[in-house]
Amino acid sequence: MSVRNDAGWSKARKLNKHINTKADETSAWLSGDGMTLYFVSSRKKGYGGRDIYFAHKDKNGQWGRAHNLGRVINTPFDEDNPCLINNDQTLYFSSKGHYSMGGYDIFYSNYTDRNWSEPVNLGFPVNNTADNLGYTAINGGKAGYYSKINPHDPLREADVFHVTFK
Repeated sequence: MSVRNDAGWSKARKLNKHINTKADETSAWLSGDGMTLYFVSSRKKGYGGRDIYFAHKDKNGQWGRAHNLGRVINTPFDEDNPCLINNDQTLYFSSKGHYSMGGYDIFYSNYTDRNWSEPVNLGFPVNNTADNLGYTAINGGKAGYYSKINPHDPLREADVFHVTFK
């Protein structure tokens, strides 16, 4: 983690053992209040492949034990790229499960009554048979950026797209 101040960026420091394990940990997203870290891990005892986890920061500023976000979000396939908006009540993420169109698709889920709702596929034209990853919502979810990765097309192998929802 690195923090920006008037002098620039601080020296990066490794997060604690609750976040960093011998598994692969990637795609971190910090909650709006800075007290919850969402990230992706391939650690054991997940639902399969790469899962989304979360950890809370304690009163001493240390990250607590990581918890799997659960089987509503995580599938036997890979999940990636968490992005939360609306006071951390809407989660966007990429998944190879949840009725994907092929490869990774982008989904969203809402947190209500202490549970995540069944994920909704953003559908075509946002998703297609390529890998659709890294969705970052802007303007309260009315727009966003994401990438499409198509290894079968050398001229358009990876592109960044902007989408606006009406």
